[in-house]
Amino acid sequence: NRKEGEFIENIKNVIENRIPFELEVFDNDNNIYLKRILPYITYANKVDGVVITFVDITNTKQIDKELRISEEKHKILSNELQVIIDNFPGLIYYKDNKNNYLKVNKLMAETYKLDRTDLEGKNLSEFHTPEQTAAFLEKDKSIINSGHSKLNIIERWETNEGEKWTNTSNILIKSLFDNSINILCVSTDITELKKTEQLLQQSLGKLVKSNEELSQFAYIASHDLQEPLNNIAGFINLFIDKYENLIDDEGKKFLEIVVNSTTRMKDLIKAILEYSRLDKENEISLFSPTEIIEEVMNDMTTSI
Repeated sequence: NRKEGEFIENIKNVIENRIPFELEVFDNDNNIYLKRILPYITYANKVDGVVITFVDITNTKQIDKELRISEEKHKILSNELQVIIDNFPGLIYYKDNKNNYLKVNKLMAETYKLDRTDLEGKNLSEFHTPEQTAAFLEKDKSIINSGHSKLNIIERWETNEGEKWTNTSNILIKSLFDNSINILCVSTDITELKKTEQLLQQSLGKLVKSNEELSQFAYIASHDLQEPLNNIAGFINLFIDKYENLIDDEGKKFLEIVVNSTTRMKDLIKAILEYSRLDKENEISLFSPTEIIEEVMNDMTTSI
């Protein structure tokens, strides 16, 4: 049949050309074999037939298949990771301890006005001055030698667009290839947040100053307001002492109400002064609601 004819033809070609022939074949159980037809060469350097072998490569083929699947999954995961870091709203780069970029995200590449593939695998010396390159390397070595990652470092930069602020973390990572220590840097732009913080500090400063001025005003106002009240109370007491025998009981009662109201007004002014100082003197004390109600009723005697 056709297969036998092909088999004989393959043998003839091997004998004539002295070139081995290989072919993968399957048995009824789907096991895979590597069929080899090799020329049998004598000591006289003549072809005196062929050697035919069948090697079971079923496990090898299965391993190769699983390896290809694993590589494909790894490739997909690597692509997904790149998509994730490219969409991160900040700079991400991964460097070795010799100032070589191993991995960067899209935003990082855009700061150089390059594609990320133009950065990966390249040394910083190709993009910076020798002084800058040495400074970057020295900074990395300092972090590596410390043995600790540096997180949330607030840095100020002068750029062509003006003042910029960043929050940067330098994370130490041990390489899976040679156990060397590399650095993963993640940096986010916090310029707007910093501007807001500065505005809040300015507003807080103005508020503190305003409160101090208000407290000073309350102290002066309370002192000035108490002086007329002291005069009223003093003169009424003098009036009572001098003309007590000429005043009937109802008149004395009216004068007593005036004195009590004057004293109450002085207490209210003192209370306002104390209230203005609550942020400085946070003293908590107990009070009786009954006493407060009685004081209010006394104040409202005329109205009632």
